[in-house]
Amino acid sequence: MVNLSAYLKYKTKGDVHMDELRINELNDFQEKVMRTWNNQPFEVAIVNAALGLTGEAGEVADNVKKAEFHGHGWSGDLRHNTAMEIGDIMYYAAVAANELGYNLQEVCEMVINKLAKRYPEGFSVEASINRVDVQGETLGLHYKDYSKEIRKQ
Repeated sequence: MVNLSAYLKYKTKGDVHMDELRINELNDFQEKVMRTWNNQPFEVAIVNAALGLTGEAGEVADNVKKAEFHGHGWSGDLRHNTAMEIGDIMYYAAVAANELGYNLQEVCEMVINKLAKRYPEGFSVEASINRVDVQGETLGLHYKDYSKEIRKQ
């Protein structure tokens, strides 16, 4: 597991040096996943992957519900089953990334870079509220404040 706070010391101008976080094994996983995936048109494959992700995430949530609210506790079997469901999430994440034209290493690097910008000193409630990575922007588009125009009407 990566200690994000310690790792962020290696950042330069908001970009993280990824040499120490090479995750080529995920790309090998992705290649093996794609051998088992049906060759479908993009529009079908991306929907299939998205529904697979949500279905498997629901199974993880159901296990948490059973452990925390139904009195099952976190027995070895439930922990193992939850880990298997997380593996299924990774399966569909690998497919979705592939369908979008990314490998898992690229996706993970994008997340680490996003987190490095959002939490340059490590997580804090203040940084979570005042997100510097998205201030004034929405989905990469510049945000325009229409509130003054709306009030005029």
